[in-house]
Amino acid sequence: MKIIHCADLHIDCKKFSKFSPDKRALKRHQMLQNFVDMVEFAEKNKVTAILLCGDIFDNPKVLKNSLKVVQNTILEHKDITFFYIWGNHDENFTIFENYPSNFVMFGREFSKVDFGEVCIGGMSFQRTISPSFYDDINFEKSDFNLMMMHQPIEMGDKYSDPVQIKKIEGKYIDYLALGHIHKKNGGAIGKRGVWAYSGCLESASFSYLGDEYGFYLLDIKDGKFQRTFVPFAKYKYQSVEISVNDLKNINEVFKEINLKTSSFGMFDIVRIVLNGQRKEDEEINKNLIYEKFNNQFFYLEVEDETKIVFDLEKYAKEKLSLKAEFVKEVMSDEMLNDEEKQQICVAGLEALKGEEISL
Repeated sequence: MKIIHCADLHIDCKKFSKFSPDKRALKRHQMLQNFVDMVEFAEKNKVTAILLCGDIFDNPKVLKNSLKVVQNTILEHKDITFFYIWGNHDENFTIFENYPSNFVMFGREFSKVDFGEVCIGGMSFQRTISPSFYDDINFEKSDFNLMMMHQPIEMGDKYSDPVQIKKIEGKYIDYLALGHIHKKNGGAIGKRGVWAYSGCLESASFSYLGDEYGFYLLDIKDGKFQRTFVPFAKYKYQSVEISVNDLKNINEVFKEINLKTSSFGMFDIVRIVLNGQRKEDEEINKNLIYEKFNNQFFYLEVEDETKIVFDLEKYAKEKLSLKAEFVKEVMSDEMLNDEEKQQICVAGLEALKGEEISL
């Protein structure tokens, strides 16, 4: 028996305000298309069930078209059973008013369903987990038991109480399928079971750079299982840092960016961060960088975190100069150490030159 564990699709996500209107619409559509593509993957790979572990939608107020696509996709795949729990984003939302035969929803109290050679139990998102919840889990020792939840593990957060691993040891859970955390992760439940976050199908920010996004495919046979992570993201968030310390001009900056982004493509969402030190007469124009590389990626942003190095001795020697008087005043202050003098001089000169102060 093959089962998919997924979570946090966040269909109709509204986090893409930085994108142009057409790209914003395209990215939101892809979040919906991910669900359809995953179900088609399930059909091709003879998957029996899909565990939707919360936050399938970004908000309980779902767009009619999005809901229709999800409903029709489920209805058109009768050979796959969909098990659904609420998350903190789609809390109290019901995909169907009248459940079709291949759709099972778990409410706020623990319940379970015998499903062929496995037993699947679940509980929708709880902001406060009652002590009685742990007593209500009643899996049979002889079964292979899957449990669905949308909660943090061990450490609570601003949304909800955590699941306490010690309290679910001895509950005969073989696999605890979790949502809520957008990064795949996992651990042991005593000697018998494991818990796992599948992460999300696709990231919606630069928060988890370098992580894979997709779902887990479980292959269960004779009371044992193998688990494979299936990468599924179409758009990838990428960030590169470019040090300008040893770069003499903008053309050398271009070459360094080309080198570090050579593996990126048209479906990547890219952030280029310029850092290091540059002389005040070495201008780094991030608009030029944006114009040169923007068309190579789905989205690009350029951040300039470079710091200007001022020749303080040159300014101190100037005559009839406000900058010179300022530098002399700071450098003669015996209450400041050399590092503090440098920082104050740089900030002051940046202010006098109309630059952003880099304290």
